[in-house]
Amino acid sequence: MNSKRQTIWLVSMLSLMVILSAYYLLTGDKNTELLADADGVTEASAGGDAHGSDHSIVLKDVGGSAGSGLGAEDTTSNTDQEVLKQLAEQGTAAVSSDYFSQQQFLRGEKLQRESEQLLAIIADTKQKPEDANSAFEQLHQLEAKEDKKSEIEEELLAQFGDVIIAEENDNYKVVVQSENLEKSQAASILDLVSKTMDVPAEKVSVQFIP
Repeated sequence: MNSKRQTIWLVSMLSLMVILSAYYLLTGDKNTELLADADGVTEASAGGDAHGSDHSIVLKDVGGSAGSGLGAEDTTSNTDQEVLKQLAEQGTAAVSSDYFSQQQFLRGEKLQRESEQLLAIIADTKQKPEDANSAFEQLHQLEAKEDKKSEIEEELLAQFGDVIIAEENDNYKVVVQSENLEKSQAASILDLVSKTMDVPAEKVSVQFIP
């Protein structure tokens, strides 16, 4: 049993290395510029600017009825608000690309944290075999989800300046860099994410940053 557990653990470690290597290759060197901790940043509205500057980064919803996935109310999370506040405080240096870089960094941290938690369960010889197998399956699903999100982002990068997909409790928020976003474009993105991630359209929202 221990030998089998060690084999599973080694395979899992290799899987994690592949996930993280692929992720950081895709995100490039942008993450290295974002090591500043976002903790302690006060909450602000998506369109707010504490200093009255015109250079704040604003997440804009695509017009649509609430729950449509195109622009439901209150789709900006607390994490988004903190990042937007941080960028607004940087004044003219705050450009939309900083938002995407910060989000990529945060997503990488989340991926690493979740992977490490699952690997700890797999490596723990005190765990029941079924628990270890469950953790291994979750790790595989995590890898598959990340691959799908990366595929969607790569496809959308052909149309937009930058793209990031954020996930929270199986809800997906797609943010693209664009001066404007037509409803037809948002509907196309929604359909792509819904089919690729195998989730209802109600669980997908689309926003854009100029």
